[in-house]
Amino acid sequence: MGAIVDLAERVWRGAMAPGDVIRPTRQSEGAPSHLKPATEAELGREIAALAGGAGALVERARRLTVVDPTNREAHAARARIYAARAQASPALMARGIFFAAARESAERAGLDLSPQG
Repeated sequence: MGAIVDLAERVWRGAMAPGDVIRPTRQSEGAPSHLKPATEAELGREIAALAGGAGALVERARRLTVVDPTNREAHAARARIYAARAQASPALMARGIFFAAARESAERAGLDLSPQG
C-alpha cells in the first residue's frame, strides 16, 4: 500500500505515486464532491436555470424588495429573523451586521430585542 498524503503535499509533489491514499483535509472532509467543487459562477448558472432563468430571479428579487417601509409586521418578522441569525453566527462581524439589521427593524416595529424584552 502506498503512503498516505494530504492534498497540499500532493500538489507540492505535482502528482501522486501509485497506491498513495488521499487523507481528507478540512476543506474536503472526505466527501468526494468537495474535492473539486463547482465554481460560484457554475453554481449561479445552475441555480438560475433551476429557478427559471436569470430573468425569473431578478423579478422575484424585485417582488421581495418592494415592502412597505411602514409595515410593522414585516419589520417584526425581519427583526426576529436577523436576531436569530446573529445569535447563531460564530463570526463576530456577521453577528454585528445581523444585530444592526435586527435593531433597525425592531425599532420600526416597536419591538424590544433586549434579553429582558
